[in-house]
Amino acid sequence: MQEFNIDFIRHEWEYIRRRIRTVPGGAKVAALLAGCSLIDLDESYVPPLLIIRAQADFHYRNLLPFIEEDVLSWAIEMTMGVPCQVNLLPPASKPATKTETGIQPADGQVIPFTQEVIKIPPARPLNWSEPLNLLRIQKEWKQIKGRVREEHDGVEIAAALAGCQPIALEVDEYPPTLVLQAISPTDQTTLASYALDGSLMLAMLNALGHVCRMKILAPG
Repeated sequence: MQEFNIDFIRHEWEYIRRRIRTVPGGAKVAALLAGCSLIDLDESYVPPLLIIRAQADFHYRNLLPFIEEDVLSWAIEMTMGVPCQVNLLPPASKPATKTETGIQPADGQVIPFTQEVIKIPPARPLNWSEPLNLLRIQKEWKQIKGRVREEHDGVEIAAALAGCQPIALEVDEYPPTLVLQAISPTDQTTLASYALDGSLMLAMLNALGHVCRMKILAPG
C-alpha cells in the first residue's frame, strides 16, 4: 500500500472531489475545493491533519461549514481508506503574521520581515485511534446519539436513532457496516432515507470517528 502523505493525496485529489459529488450538495463542495490548494499533511496528529488553503474569501466562507461537518474527511477516508482531519486556512492575502528581526545591513539598520503563522486547531476528541467495534458502539450509544444531535440538521436523525439499537458490525468489507435494529417502522423509514442520501453516514462519521456503512433492519 502506498504511503499516506501529501503527494499521495494530491494524486488522488480528483477522485476525492468526485466522491464528494455523491453526497447532497456535493457538487457545490467539489467546485469550491477547486479553489483551494493542498498545503501539507501534519502526521503528528491522530488522525493526520490535512491543511488546505482557500484561494479567495468566497471559497473560504462557503467551504468552511462543510469542512466543519467533516464532508472532506469522509471523502478522503472513503477514497483512500485512511482517516484524516482537515484544516481550512483563509486566503494567503490575509495571513496571520508575526514580525521577526531580519538581516542587519552594514549601516546598522534592522530590516524586519514577516513570517506566516499557520494556526492549527487541536485534534477533535474523537476515537480515531481506537478500532471500531460493536461493544464500544453499544457502550457509547447514548453519547453517539448526543454527538449526532449536535450536528447540523442532526436533530431528526438523532431522534430516529433513539428508536434503534446497534446489533451487529459487519467487517468483511471496507468500510464496515453498522447494523441497527429499528423499534418502529417510522424510525426505520427515516433512517433509511438519510442512509440513502449519505447524510446518516456523515453524521455517524463525526460521532464515531470512523466511516461506516449503515443497514437499518425492520422492527421485529
